[in-house]
Order: sequence, then structure tokens, then C-alpha cells
Amino acid sequence: MTASLADIQLTARLEKAAKLLQIKLQDHIIIGSGGEYLSMRAEGYIKDDE
Repeated sequence: MTASLADIQLTARLEKAAKLLQIKLQDHIIIGSGGEYLSMRAEGYIKDDE
């Protein structure tokens, strides 16, 4: 399973919103129709705060 462009864009928007609210976005999990899933953090789309 791979993240779509829409998934990547939504993750970026969620990260921006979390930063404005001064909270940490833990992950954005994508769940496919067959039960497969993808962690946007594990794929490197969400970076740890430095």
C-alpha cells in the first residue's frame, strides 16, 4: 500500500494545524478497503520535533 497525493497533502495540513495548536501529531493512519494500513509516520511523512 502506498500513500496517495491526497493522503500526503492531508498529512501536511494536519501537521500544520497541530503546530498552530501547539500539539504533536502522533500519526496519520491510512486504512485500505482490504484491511491493510499505512502509517504516515513510519513512511517518513511526519517528522519528529527536534
